[in-house]
Amino acid sequence: MNLVKADWYRIRKEKLCLVSLGIVVMLSLILAYSSSKDLEVTGAQDILSNWTNLLPLFFVAPAKIFFGEDFQFRTVNNSLVRTQNRLKILTHKWLSSVGLCVFYVLFAYMLTGFARQMMNGAADYGVLLEGFVYQLPFYIVIASFCTILFVVFPKIYQVYMVYILIAFLFDQLFMMATGILLKTDFFADFMMFSQLSVAAGTKNLLSLPSILAFVFSVVYVSCGALLFSKKELK
Repeated sequence: MNLVKADWYRIRKEKLCLVSLGIVVMLSLILAYSSSKDLEVTGAQDILSNWTNLLPLFFVAPAKIFFGEDFQFRTVNNSLVRTQNRLKILTHKWLSSVGLCVFYVLFAYMLTGFARQMMNGAADYGVLLEGFVYQLPFYIVIASFCTILFVVFPKIYQVYMVYILIAFLFDQLFMMATGILLKTDFFADFMMFSQLSVAAGTKNLLSLPSILAFVFSVVYVSCGALLFSKKELK
């Protein structure tokens, strides 16, 4: 409980989420305006489609708060002094980081839906919430992947570079390469960033990609716990 209080007190005191949330608000208004002329359900579906391309980029903010800054400035040692249990510390930080990422997603969807309703009277919260539920496994696995990168790489800028490159390019390049060399799309279900974009349309929480997202989340957290248990903190 002390770990939770310390981290969230630091977030409030230093206003660590202010900039990223401000950008989310601005983009919400822009996306709401861009779909305001469409009174049909497709307007809400466009909101989901547009946000899925943008929201994963915001996951670096919570991950940096709970992992990157603590590791780079060695403030994680304060937690180790109070709690001689690295697994407990990692679990708290992972849950807090992923939880904040999920909040970003829900906040963005609901704010965009509310702004759209104010502009044209179309209320499609059901569509947005349904899309959120089906996309949730993929948002969790992507947030988990982002947080674990901060355990792997010692510098924040290194994580930014690797994560952004993977988010924008890896799925497309990998599928292109396997399509050309192996003549197969077998790996499509394993591409979590690409699956996020189509998850809302599949409407199936028990699809193979959704199950793989859960498995990958467990793998990422397990690898992160193993690396953190051996990570040298000076």
